[in-house]
Amino acid sequence: MSVIAYIGLGSNLGEKEDNCRKAIALLAKSGRVVRASSLYCTEPAGLAEQDDFVNAVVEGIIHRDCVKRG
Repeated sequence: MSVIAYIGLGSNLGEKEDNCRKAIALLAKSGRVVRASSLYCTEPAGLAEQDDFVNAVVEGIIHRDCVKRG
C-alpha cells in the first residue's frame, strides 16, 4: 500500500537553487514525485546572521513500509 508524503526542502549553502533541484531529482529517482512547488527565497528565522534560504515542497507517493511509526 502507498501513501502520499509531503517533504520540505531547504538550502542556504552554496548553489542553493541547484541543491534543491538536485534533491528533487534524487527523490524522483527513488520514488514517484507527483509534483514539486516552485522555489522560494526566505529569510532565516532565529539566527539572523545566515544567508537566505531557498525552499520547496515535494509531494510524492511512498510505500507504506517506508513510513516510520511511533
